[in-house]
Amino acid sequence: MTTLPRTIAYVTCLLATLAGTTAHADGHAKKDKPANSGWEVLFDGTSTDAFRGWKSDIFPDKGWVIEGDALHIQADSKAGDIVTKKQYTSFDLRFEWKVAKGSNSGVIYRCIEHDDVRLSFMSGPEYQILEDDNHVNGKNPKTSAASLYAHYAPNDKKQLKRVGEWNTARIVVNGGKTEHWLNGEIVVAYDLNSEAFKKVSQGTHYKQWPKFATEKKGHIAFQDHTDDVWFRNIKIKELPDPEPVAAAEGDDWLVLFDGNSLDHFAGMNGRGIDKRWVIDKGTLHYTGGKFGGDLVTKQAFDDFDMRWEWKLSPGGNSGIKYRVDPTKPNKKMYALGLEYQILDDAKHRDGKIPSHRIGSLYDLITADEEKKVNPIGEWNESRILSKGNKVEHWLNGEIVVAYEMWSDEFNAALAKSKYRNNKDFAKTHPGHIVIQEHEDKVWYRNIRILELKK
Repeated sequence: MTTLPRTIAYVTCLLATLAGTTAHADGHAKKDKPANSGWEVLFDGTSTDAFRGWKSDIFPDKGWVIEGDALHIQADSKAGDIVTKKQYTSFDLRFEWKVAKGSNSGVIYRCIEHDDVRLSFMSGPEYQILEDDNHVNGKNPKTSAASLYAHYAPNDKKQLKRVGEWNTARIVVNGGKTEHWLNGEIVVAYDLNSEAFKKVSQGTHYKQWPKFATEKKGHIAFQDHTDDVWFRNIKIKELPDPEPVAAAEGDDWLVLFDGNSLDHFAGMNGRGIDKRWVIDKGTLHYTGGKFGGDLVTKQAFDDFDMRWEWKLSPGGNSGIKYRVDPTKPNKKMYALGLEYQILDDAKHRDGKIPSHRIGSLYDLITADEEKKVNPIGEWNESRILSKGNKVEHWLNGEIVVAYEMWSDEFNAALAKSKYRNNKDFAKTHPGHIVIQEHEDKVWYRNIRILELKK
């Protein structure tokens, strides 16, 4: 990043292991292939067609050169930044980088070429690229490698390679939730849309640029900071932009899990939370095994809009239950209630039963067969909207189940289900929310709920 006024208070601070490269015997790296559909290769070692110069229609004719499989910005070339021709909102960007001794650069995202914005970093947040040991910015954690430049410093998981060695990097922007990764670890996590970020930014020199970090969609820029820096294996995957956690009218969302605390949950039947429920890199992770027990909210909810993200291990099974009475668990440990099913439909035996598949009202109503499900190991977004007796299950932005409690359809489904002889089933209202332990590895994040007004 550009070394700016001495008052700088530089920024850095919210999936999967980074895609790396395989080294050949000659020391060159094998070009990374897109792991699966949806990946767009921005630079594969042969073409710069995905880029152009900042505020230019063409790629710079000097400075940015292809060397082997890397894109090299040469020192003192004054070539200027390059930007993607396309703009992105929510995305997963992956790349590798290395620097010469004392070198400085950055990757800026959601930047826009406004007439009154002279340079890319004045418009968008920056993932700092730096040789920490021999550059003045390395002395300040908030301007060191992988920081959100001038805002948030990397955490203690940061492991930087030596000068001349390749680092793997990743920037994930999901709505406002943003992560900086370095060599396989999340080192910065923050919310671009939060008041906390805006307050921090006002304490930096960025306050002089009113358009900084205001865009919801923008280019990705690779910075020329007049130093020798190399990039390779640059690829990006666009992510579905999630609905905002808090609506513009100021709805009062309750964050049940923010990546740091389980304060809103307890174990079933008065049990403590089992040690196999862990907080791992900002996610709630069940590490696997029998009899860990479900998690139940300490608070009961009447009408609500609940949203969360989840991913499964291959063959996995879990679920979110609602209208639960925690004093009446099944077999003393497991919750009894209506369930939004989470499953590996293809590999779990329950996938053979339509009403047991992803998004279904478990054992009662089958989810839409045209539902959109992301591959196992990738994040899915889910939602339960419950108002009065009308309930909807959402999956990746679409309704997959809609039903009315105690309607003829519901009663007929209940009469055929495993719950048919349980006189208390689904009658707890208000009820608690439960995250199910079903022996398999599962991850949750961004769990929030909005109580709806009558």
